[in-house]
Amino acid sequence: MKARLFPAPTHHESTARLAELFGHGLLTTDLAPPELKKAYRNRQVDSLWMTCLGWMAMAYLAGLGVYFFMLHQAKAERQNMKDQIAAVSGTYTNALKLDERIRITENQLNLRFAALDSWKAVVEVLPEALEFKQFKFSKGEILNLSGQGPVGQNNLVNAYVDALSALTDNKGKKLFTEVQSKNINNIRGSMTWTIDCILPE
Repeated sequence: MKARLFPAPTHHESTARLAELFGHGLLTTDLAPPELKKAYRNRQVDSLWMTCLGWMAMAYLAGLGVYFFMLHQAKAERQNMKDQIAAVSGTYTNALKLDERIRITENQLNLRFAALDSWKAVVEVLPEALEFKQFKFSKGEILNLSGQGPVGQNNLVNAYVDALSALTDNKGKKLFTEVQSKNINNIRGSMTWTIDCILPE
């Protein structure tokens, strides 16, 4: 059989044929060595990891920023609440002090009125043979009476104690919860006596 000879393709035809083969994917080749491909793949994985770590770090920093912002807001609100409590506490303390002063003043006024009422009452029922030497309050609730009279007239003091025990105010309430005869002494031609009258609370 006789061989057939074909004319050699021109440079233009060769270039067009190669372009056609490569363009349709009919001719593929990979000239890169495996080590280079592996290194390139590792670089891609490392780049992906670094990108993920970068996003995670940014998210963490953003979370820290939000946390510190919220912490600052909470501290500011707490300080504001403390200031409000301090202001209210000062007002409340002043109100308590004022209330205590009012109470003390009322007690003093009540004591003065009680002293006037008591003085009037104890003078009205005092026997003529007896006389006062002292009239005072002790501990704010005990009326101390002391005086003198004729020797041997102890019964007048006892009668005076009974009269004081029976005294009432304008509302019919007893003026003294208890009346006690403390001392009756007959010495040097005179009788001295002491009586304690306990005021109601």
